[in-house]
Amino acid sequence: MKKQDLHTVYHKIKAYAALKHGEQKMPTILPYVMHLSNVAMEVILAHQQEHNFNLKEALQLVLLNYTLEDTDTSFEEIEHQFGIDIADGALALTKNQNLEKQKQMAYSLHRILIEKMK
Repeated sequence: MKKQDLHTVYHKIKAYAALKHGEQKMPTILPYVMHLSNVAMEVILAHQQEHNFNLKEALQLVLLNYTLEDTDTSFEEIEHQFGIDIADGALALTKNQNLEKQKQMAYSLHRILIEKMK
């Protein structure tokens, strides 16, 4: 993958997520986009240790899952903007707020495994 391709996708997805999160703040009162940047950096660092995943896709999934989880952005909008594979992956990472908090992560991991098997 060309660095420019990754750079372009990262900035597009970060700008989209930042727009969707608007004026949301982290508990530390920093803009929420700082959290998104921190999560993206964690994915990039993980990729440096384990190259066996698609970094461009991973960055899109982690940033868009927060957009689905924490804004009024719909799955259909994500699908329209980024395609069904990215939308499905982002949804798989998104916590199901209807479940008890302690069950949310297990459910997300289950959905990720199902997506991986498709």
